[in-house]
Amino acid sequence: MLLLRVEIHDFALVEEVVIEPADGFTVLTGETGAGKSILIDAFEFLSGTRSDRNMVRTGCDEARVEALFQSEDNEELLVLRSLNASGRSYAKINGELVTIRGLREKMKDVLAIHGQNDQQAIFDDSLHRELVDAYAGTEAERLLAEYREQLQNLIRIDDDIIRLGQSPEQRAARQDFLSYQIEEIEAADLQPSEEEELLKRAKTLQAVQSLAEQLNLSLTALSEESDLSAVNLIKQARRSLQEAARYSSKCRQLAEDLEKIESDINELVYELNRTSDKVSYDPEQVAEVDRRLSLIHRLKDKYGKSVTEILDYLEKAREEFSFLKNSERIYDEKIAEREVILNNLALCSSELIEVRQEAARSLAAKIIEELRSLNMKDVFFDVSIKTIPIRGNPPRDPHHVSFLFSANPGEPLKPLINIASGGEASRILLAIKKVLADVDNVSVLIFDEIDRGVAGETSQRIAEKLQSIGQFRQVLCVTHSAPIAAAANKHLLITKAVDKKRSRTNVMELKKDDRVTEIARLLSGNTNESESRSLALSLLETHGNLN
Repeated sequence: MLLLRVEIHDFALVEEVVIEPADGFTVLTGETGAGKSILIDAFEFLSGTRSDRNMVRTGCDEARVEALFQSEDNEELLVLRSLNASGRSYAKINGELVTIRGLREKMKDVLAIHGQNDQQAIFDDSLHRELVDAYAGTEAERLLAEYREQLQNLIRIDDDIIRLGQSPEQRAARQDFLSYQIEEIEAADLQPSEEEELLKRAKTLQAVQSLAEQLNLSLTALSEESDLSAVNLIKQARRSLQEAARYSSKCRQLAEDLEKIESDINELVYELNRTSDKVSYDPEQVAEVDRRLSLIHRLKDKYGKSVTEILDYLEKAREEFSFLKNSERIYDEKIAEREVILNNLALCSSELIEVRQEAARSLAAKIIEELRSLNMKDVFFDVSIKTIPIRGNPPRDPHHVSFLFSANPGEPLKPLINIASGGEASRILLAIKKVLADVDNVSVLIFDEIDRGVAGETSQRIAEKLQSIGQFRQVLCVTHSAPIAAAANKHLLITKAVDKKRSRTNVMELKKDDRVTEIARLLSGNTNESESRSLALSLLETHGNLN
């Protein structure tokens, strides 16, 4: 995968920068503080590292980094990551939104950045194991995956054995308890959707009950069965008015009106009786629904928040009961199975250490060769691989891998962290990357000041290594070293300008005399010194980069 173009917009001090690296080796130089680290940050941001809203250029709404890659089959890969001023980030691959995790997964096989943190990470033993396995290839990966699968099986078996490892009395008590729980749930004969149906039915029955009660109250208030009912009271009033009609024609009219009202109420009572007869209300049904809901609520208090959870618990209880019922036989089987898994783990570990040791011998020999070509003539380098003693559960990786180093004759090999200087760490890292480049799938390698702590002839050797890696990988390197700058196929200069009281980082390609001037500056700090310019020309000529 070839990096064709990178566009950086409103990122920190960068307003807008376009980088089009060479197919092979591209170098980036500039004064201290010009913004070289910002470009590395932009590449890391594109790779899916953690974002910070301070990355957004002051006064801007959004920082954006885009990169266009092209495969050997001419298929294009367009990667974009954006961060707005509020701190929210998103990413796209070929125009489709992806998660930041998805971005990292995609970019890990495309772009690798080796900066100052990597020079510290080279001291970490866990990285040593990863590097050896990367060199060993798929066989180490397969055996480690098989080992970890067996380890998961062991953890599962041990969990079963812990459950079975109780005393017979404890297992019997547990069985009795499970038997009670199983019987209690089974006796309820629950159905998955039963509670919802019962609640609906209870609501309907409550409505029917309320209707029946109100109809009954209405009938009681109106019918003749009660002395104080409306019909009886109206009858009494009508009879009194009829008696009064002997003396008043108005009372006669009122008595006739009441007689009509009495007739209407009797008709209403008739209709109420007919309606009441149609309302079917059975108190036993209400009681049964209430009993059933109460039972479900009691079971929910014990076994789950819903009928589904109760039934799930029942299934698990049955499985555990069956498991314990055959506990003696199963216990013996689990112990035997555990022995088989331990043997498989030992076999995987044995095969894996052979693969790692074979790879380590070859890797160490090649790293020594590379280090000696980097002006470390008397260096010794080895890889120690030891089986980790098992204390309790086996470790996730059965081996401890450590890089050992000696820079001087007669000095014993010791772990890197104890003796390697910063300059030595830089060369070791570069040597490893050179060796692993043959097996590494990463297309684009970015080195941030790989020359830190070295100078003179060693810088020239590092330049040759980067140039060599650039023959089959795309390499970008931020450097202060003139020999490294002169070895690159393309030279980009990073500058910082102040415009309208604002700083701005710029990138421009250097050619011919401009490139000579920059390399002269790297040599002596003076761009016009004739000796520096002459040496700069010589360095460029050595690498065929005078054009």
